Amino acid sequence: MCGFVLAAHWFACGWFLIGQYETKKKYGWLKELSVNMEADFNVSPAKVRADDISTVYISALYYTISSMTSIGFGNISANTNAEKVFSIFMMIVGALLYAAIFGNVTTIVQQLYSGSARYHEMLKNIREFMKLHQVPKELCERVMDYVVSSWASTKGINSEKVLTYCPKDMKADLCIHMNRQILKEHPSFKLASDGCLRALAVNFEMTHSAPGDLIFHTGESIDFLCFLVSGSLEVLQDDEVVALLGSGDVFGDLFWRETQCAQSTATVRALTYCDIHMIKRENLLEVLSFYSMFAVSFARNLHLTYNLRHRKRVKKIASIKKQMEEEEKQKNQPHVDIPADHPVRKLFKKFKTSNDVNEANQIKKEISDVIENHTSSQRQNRITSFVVVIKFIKSSLHNRRLLEVSILEQYIPLKRT
Repeated sequence: MCGFVLAAHWFACGWFLIGQYETKKKYGWLKELSVNMEADFNVSPAKVRADDISTVYISALYYTISSMTSIGFGNISANTNAEKVFSIFMMIVGALLYAAIFGNVTTIVQQLYSGSARYHEMLKNIREFMKLHQVPKELCERVMDYVVSSWASTKGINSEKVLTYCPKDMKADLCIHMNRQILKEHPSFKLASDGCLRALAVNFEMTHSAPGDLIFHTGESIDFLCFLVSGSLEVLQDDEVVALLGSGDVFGDLFWRETQCAQSTATVRALTYCDIHMIKRENLLEVLSFYSMFAVSFARNLHLTYNLRHRKRVKKIASIKKQMEEEEKQKNQPHVDIPADHPVRKLFKKFKTSNDVNEANQIKKEISDVIENHTSSQRQNRITSFVVVIKFIKSSLHNRRLLEVSILEQYIPLKRT
C-alpha cells in the first residue's frame, strides 16, 4: 500500500511538471483548473506562488490516484498530447500496481482466516459423512465432541507431518521436548542416558481423548504402556468402577516381566478430556534390550498404578447392599439360646466328626427326622420351635472324609401357635 501511494506521489509530481510546461497553451490542465475554480494560479515557468503550490499538488495527486485506481471523475483531465501520453503510461503502471498490491492484501486476509476456513470445512465433511452413512445420533455427538476438542488442543496441526520435515537429530530433540513431562519428571527415566531418552522419545505417541472414549476394551490385547499426562480415567470391571486414574498415573502391563502379550481384564474409559502419552510394547522392549543397564533401573522404579493383566477381586455394590440388608435383618431377630444337650446339637456334633460318607448321609436323615418330630411336639406344647436348614454337603469319595458343611440359615423361630 505504501508503494502504491509513493508511485502516486511520483506521478503527481510529473503531472505538475507537465502542467507547468503546458501553461503557454490555452487548454492545459492547469488552465482548466483555474477556470473551473475561478482562481488565478500563477503557474508560469518563471514564477510560482507558494500559496498555490499546495492546491496544485493536491489536485495533481487527486488526479493520479483516481487514474491509477481506474475511478477518474473527469473534473481534471488530459487535454494536450503530452498530458494524454503521460496519462496512458500512468494508467498502465497503476493497473499493474493495483493488481499486485491489492492481490497481496487479499492473500494476507485469507491467510488470517485460513485456519478457521479449514476447521469449518472439516466439520462440514464430517457432518456429510455422518449423514451419508446414517450414523446414530449419540455416536455423531461423540465424534463431533472429539473433533472439536482435538482441534482446540492441536489447532489443526499434524505433529507427525511436521516431524517428517526435520532431520533425525532435530526430530529427537523435538520429541524429547514434547514428552518432557514424562521423560524429565517420572522417576523411572531419571537414570536414562541421553541416547536412551532420545530412543524412547521418538517412539512415544501422543493421543487426545474426549469424555466417554474407551482407551482399552475388556479382552483387548495390552500392547501399549500408557502415561496419563492430564485428565481423569475410570477402570471398569463387570460394569463396576474398580479404580480412578489421574494425572501422573501409569497403566498397562509389565511387558519386560512377561513373555506373552496379555488381554485386558478391564475397560478403561475417559471421564474428562485427557492427554495420554503411550509407547508400543515392541518398541519399549527393543529399547530395553539395547540399554540393559537402564532396563534394570526402569523395571525397579516403574510402578503401575493399575495392571490391566490381573483381575481384581471386588464385591459388587448389589452384593454389598444385600449383605448389609441380611445383617440388619439378623440384628432385628430375637436371640435364640439352644442348650448343649439339645438333640439337634448332639446330632450336628456327631455329624461334623464323621468321616464316612454313608454314615454322614444316615446322620443327615436322622437330623431331619429329629427336626420334624421335635418341631411337632413343641407346637403341641405351645413352646417356640426352631428349624435348621442344611444347604449342601461336599464330600470326597477318595479319602472318605467330609470336607465342608455349610449352614446358610440358622435357627428360625416360628410363630407360637
